[in-house]
Amino acid sequence: DRKVYPQADMVIVHHWDIMSNPKSRLPPSPRPQGQRWIWFNLEPPPNCQHLEALDRYFNLTMSYRSDSDIFTPYGWLEPWSGQPAHPPLNLSAKTELVAWAVSNWKPDSARVRYY
Repeated sequence: DRKVYPQADMVIVHHWDIMSNPKSRLPPSPRPQGQRWIWFNLEPPPNCQHLEALDRYFNLTMSYRSDSDIFTPYGWLEPWSGQPAHPPLNLSAKTELVAWAVSNWKPDSARVRYY
């Protein structure tokens, strides 16, 4: 709710929402005294346009990276309580890709050429 912006202790800005023209899409300046701005992103740096335009605007980072100020993973692993496969699968001799889940598909990306 943008109406409460002046009273907010923190403002989270999602990079995807501002990347086409960052400075025109940021909250109004100057920010209220003591207010913290948090840059939020779930994309890898190569997918982030206009990062240089945001230098010194944000106090904190929030992303999937564990070295962010606020770590926000969007996936996790949980132990499986089921029975193991019988006989156990031996994948050490595997030579072909079985499955691959990917977002932001770009046919000319390095990961596509690798696989």
